[in-house]
Amino acid sequence: MIAAETPFRPPAPVPRRTPPDMFEFLAALRANPLTTWTEDHFEHLILAGEGALGRITIVHDPAAIRHVLVDNAANYRKDDLQRRVLAPGLGNGLLTAEGEEWRLQRRTLAPLFAPRHVAAFVPAMIEAAGRLVRRWRRRNGRTLDVAVEMTRVTLDVLERTIFTTGLKRDPDALGRAITRYFEALGPLDPLDLFGLPEWLPRIGRWRARPALRFFEEVVGELIDTRRALLARGGPSPHDLLTLLLQDAETWSGVIGWLEGLEK
Repeated sequence: MIAAETPFRPPAPVPRRTPPDMFEFLAALRANPLTTWTEDHFEHLILAGEGALGRITIVHDPAAIRHVLVDNAANYRKDDLQRRVLAPGLGNGLLTAEGEEWRLQRRTLAPLFAPRHVAAFVPAMIEAAGRLVRRWRRRNGRTLDVAVEMTRVTLDVLERTIFTTGLKRDPDALGRAITRYFEALGPLDPLDLFGLPEWLPRIGRWRARPALRFFEEVVGELIDTRRALLARGGPSPHDLLTLLLQDAETWSGVIGWLEGLEK
């Protein structure tokens, strides 16, 4: 039992007093990139300086974050490392696209996440959270793997808000595929870190391929089924997938994203 006067502290890396050297930096990136941060990174709202990856600026200030990501987004580009890491799994989607292509995708998707649409899904999200709590209460003190549990509740929310006709696959199998994907691509590969040619094989990408193929199959089945339902003109679920498919421009963007997964 934790004493009442002991404050709860979530698990977190102890900040370094000095920056790591190159070997420490590379080792830390494979395990937990936050362990490369020093005390200054946690104490200053904006911190700029030279590091192992060159000049880096860390921004924590909400106003500065809005300045970079919203008010003056055109003045900032995604760094090459971010694109090298994310593009193999996300294609040229919203998180990796630049310039006018990014603005087009954002304008297309933004209406789908308007408050009136999101508010309609609140009851479903609450029910998913309630189901999670009920499952935890039945554990009777047994240890839980929080990563697995969070994956399950995420899939539950997706099934209730986007894919309301069902995932057509075992949710646990999909959860395991998601876990394998992030375990494979989560650690930074030194080849990406130093910008080496794309034709050099990355072990993480190779390990992630089965999970990506599984995602493609699952999403492809869901889209084909819903498109057929909409084509018949019958009643269709009022979820995000229907909203996407009813907008021709959005549908084109989704197809482009899915095709990017295969490359």
